[in-house]
Parts: sequence; structure tokens; C-alpha cells
Amino acid sequence: TKQHPRLQGTDFGVIREKIETDPFCAALYQGVKNRADVLLTQPAFSYKVADLEKNGHSRVIPSASIVPIFYTLALVTEIENDNRYLEKLWQEAEAAINLPNWNTGHWLDTAQMIQSVSIAYDWCYHRWTDEQREALENAIKTHGLEQSVREYEGSPRWYQWHTSFTGEIMENNWNMVCNNGVIFGAIALGDVEPELCGTLLNNAVRSISDGLLEWAPDGGYPEGTAYWRFALTNLIAGTSAIEAAFGGFDGLPELEEPHHYDFLQSPGVGDAGDYAMYLRGAIGNVNYGDTTVGHSNSSAMVYLASRLNKPEYLVHFMDILKDPATSKPMERSDDLVQALLYYKPMDLATEDVSLDKNFELGVSTMRNTWSRNDDLVFVSMKAGYNRGPHQHWDMGAFAIDALGERWIKLPGAGNYDWPSYMSGAMYYIRRPEGNNTIVINPDDTMGQTKESEKTPLINKGSSTDEGYFVYDLSPVYVEYAESVKRGIKIFDDRS
Repeated sequence: TKQHPRLQGTDFGVIREKIETDPFCAALYQGVKNRADVLLTQPAFSYKVADLEKNGHSRVIPSASIVPIFYTLALVTEIENDNRYLEKLWQEAEAAINLPNWNTGHWLDTAQMIQSVSIAYDWCYHRWTDEQREALENAIKTHGLEQSVREYEGSPRWYQWHTSFTGEIMENNWNMVCNNGVIFGAIALGDVEPELCGTLLNNAVRSISDGLLEWAPDGGYPEGTAYWRFALTNLIAGTSAIEAAFGGFDGLPELEEPHHYDFLQSPGVGDAGDYAMYLRGAIGNVNYGDTTVGHSNSSAMVYLASRLNKPEYLVHFMDILKDPATSKPMERSDDLVQALLYYKPMDLATEDVSLDKNFELGVSTMRNTWSRNDDLVFVSMKAGYNRGPHQHWDMGAFAIDALGERWIKLPGAGNYDWPSYMSGAMYYIRRPEGNNTIVINPDDTMGQTKESEKTPLINKGSSTDEGYFVYDLSPVYVEYAESVKRGIKIFDDRS
């Protein structure tokens, strides 16, 4: 691997030039710096140490708070060359270093702590004292990488998120997020612990490679738009870290064949931005399953736009940032930082983007325009499967937007702390009744057949004047009816 900094292509001279010469990059950086200045006025993040000492299965370390802190302070330290930000970064890092563990009972926490502390260690490597550098190295190794060995060797503490040595392919957001954390730690300490890091890097890349089937064949993501963001942001972060450190996947050591290790070559990954783009209507994304209505965005859109020449993805990212109704993405300053790393200027013409999309996983959308104004008419329906993480019994659910409003909507996510919610308890918001879909002879069962065969798309059409699609929902109603079909059509110039 190259010398520090080496995570995610951090040539701070190039980044500084982007900020000075490109208005979009200047705006991104201003958002990051504003957040850094707020952090200077706040105490270090307060962790629930008592909960960490239990090392149970609950999420204790909120990544939405921790990851942005480290990315933000590390970048602003380098761009501003100001020790105030470095001292604040050390205050945050020291708080993390001194924890009894990084919550290995819930590995999403562990992975994001590895990533966060690795960013601080690597990006500001030459600014740390020998003692600080050693403390960071020991924390990444002890709290993160050494704990990863047990996971890959087949002794998960709770939820198995990897595929190595088990034969079971894990296709979910945990695979992307947890393995990404290992990738960051292994690259950061590659010259300090070469044997350990080489083995872990190999395991992480193999595991993610297997799990990429979740995106196949066209970028549709079965866990909904919220987990789309979580999974894709981390997948692309790991990809960019490998590319920066090794010059690409071909430079990785000790990888075994056959595997499609270049993540972007896996079917659907290069088109993953389509899912958030097409599911965004007048008021935000369609919130199928455990998702809330919002404007799903990710710095991964900037990476895919730049790497694969997809200007529509960059337009999506920019449009959400400037939308006055969508302030939430600006709070994720780690997204702004990574967008700065990935961004390349390009022609933003998007005339060739289709108005309709039928994802193979069983989600379809139609619209009359890509302009987000009161003229937008937007329709979406979900079919496919009702099994897997964060799914509801909602085959046939749909949403309709017009005149700047959502007229048919979905309940979205419940509270994960509700009794038995994650294990399939039949709350109203998870049942067909709560999701605008067909109910036949309702009783105390699920109302749809779980683990059914796929509910296929059986008819579709698209022209400048109209569009329609029809799904055969019979597989989820086998206990109730011989044939169930549902479709939607927009017509009269799609008005």
C-alpha cells in the first residue's frame, strides 16, 4: 500500500484546488466546515459506557453521529491547517479509544467505529505524535481487527454478516457495512500488521463480493431506500479505499479465484443509483417496508456519476442538496466530504433518461416528467417478494403523487423496539391492510403468503402519452384466491 494518507484517494492539494475553483465543491466544503465549527463548541461525544460493558445485541454507538464527526474534523484539519480542528479530532478519538469495546455484540457499531478511527489515524497521520499514533493503532487493532478474526472464523457473537467459511451468502446491508469497516482498518494498519491485515482484507473482499448479488441484475435494492443508502455508501467507500491504496482490485494481495472482486463489475452495482432516483416522487422516496419518507441520497451517487459517466446521478445528488425541504442530508457531513473526494465536473444533460422503470425485484415506477414541480405525476407499485430483511406483507402496495402531494401513501417503518417487531409480529403497518393492498377474508394470519414464489410483472407498456404495468399477485394469495392481478396506468399525456 502507498504511504499515508491512503484511504479514499485523499490528495488534499487536489481537494483544496476543487474547493477554490468549483462552486459546487466550494458549497460542499462550506457545509462541512460549518459542521466542524459547531463541533468545536461541543463536548466530545458521550458514549453509553454502561451499555457497552454489557456488550449485548443492541445498537449503542449511533453511526449517524459518529462517522460524520471523524470525516468532518479530519478533512477540515487538513484543508485549514488549523490545530483547533486537530485537537478536537483527538478529543473525539481519545473518547473512542478509551471505550471498553466497540460493541462487538452489534457489529454495525464496531465496523463504523473502525472506519471512523481509521480515517482520523490515516488522514492526519503526520500530525499525530508518536504516542497518539500508537494509541490509535492499538485501538483499531484491539477493538476492531482482532475482533474481526473471530467473526470470519465462524463464531459470530449474534448476527452473522459475512460469508467466508460458512457457505451461506449474506446479501444485506450488514454485509456491506461491516466488511467495509474491516477494509478501512486493514488498509490503515497494513504496514503495521501486514499479515493480520492481509488476511482480513482478503476475507472482507470475498464476503462483499458474494453479497453483491443483492443488487443484481439492475440495481434494485430489496431492503428499501433507507438501507439502500446505508449499504451503497459503505460499499462505495470500501471500493474507493481499495482503489486509492492498491490502484484497483488487481493490486490486492492474496485474493483467490474465481470471484468478481471488482465490485463495480458485479451485475447491478453500476446501476444502483437508479433505485433511489426512480423511487423519488414529489415529496420524496416511496417508503416500502422499513423505510421513512425522505429524499434518499448518498455520496455514492457522485462516485458512480464520475466513474461511470452517469450525469443523472450527479443531478439527483445536487438536486436534493439544494431542495429547501430536504435539510436532513446536509447533516450527514461525511456524505459531503466523500462527495468532495469523488466529484468530477461533467455535462449534466440527462435527456436520455427514461420516465419509467421496472426493477427485476418487483418495483415499478412511472412519471410524466423529471422536473419536481406541481406538474409531476408519479406512480409506483411494489410486488416481487415479501421475504427478507425489512420487508412487509405489502405485495401490491402503491403510491401516487400529483400537484406536489402524495395522495396514496404507505406507513413505512415501525419501531424496532416494539415487541417481536423484527421477528415478524403482525403489526397493522406491516400487514396488507396498512399498505394499500388487497385484503381477502382478513383474520389473525399475515394476510399474504410469506416465503412465496415471486409475484411477476406480466404486462407493461410505455409511450410518450401513457404508461402501465400489471403484476400477478397470485403467489401471495394462494390461500385465498386462484388468481389475483393488480396494475396501474397513467394516460392522457401522462397527466
